[in-house]
Amino acid sequence: MRKWTLMIVILAAGAAALAQQKAEPDKPKNVAAAKESTARPALCEFIEKVLAAQADDFAAIHTEKADKIFGNYEGKLTPNAQSTCDVWPHGEVQGKMTRALYTCHMGRARTMAEIKPEYERIKAELQACDAGLRFKEGSKGTEKTHDETWYFIGVNGRVRVSVQALDNRFMIDTAPEMVNEMTKQTPASLTMNISTLQ
Repeated sequence: MRKWTLMIVILAAGAAALAQQKAEPDKPKNVAAAKESTARPALCEFIEKVLAAQADDFAAIHTEKADKIFGNYEGKLTPNAQSTCDVWPHGEVQGKMTRALYTCHMGRARTMAEIKPEYERIKAELQACDAGLRFKEGSKGTEKTHDETWYFIGVNGRVRVSVQALDNRFMIDTAPEMVNEMTKQTPASLTMNISTLQ
């Protein structure tokens, strides 16, 4: 009886060891998956870099020469390879002083429905940034009048970050001669704006 008991114990121990060996290769994958799920979005790092260079209207991250017509600069720092950015210096608009604005053009599409997945992705990434931002979301205009706008704004004591999706077909409807070919082909645009409040 003792012999059989010993054999059962040995077999059970062997089975447990084998099960543990089979499980071991999966551990690195699980750890990697956990790290990936908790990693901060790259967009958060981009926003931090822009804010770190806010001095003198983001002078450290824009080109030296301003646009001769509009007065904006080209931003040298972009959130990804597909985006382009502009710097709008502080100034006076309708009698009110405005702060410098870092604007990034995040994408274009033929319709608002096509641009919505990217709009939702950026929203989710902004909410994942641990910047103490308080968010609000809204919309205006209608699909019928071709001037629909969606906006998502995050604000804390020192910064305002917003993402906006805009249907520019109203421009084509009202002043087609002033609309460039890119806007005619892809009238839905997606932009992100970063500005300081202090």
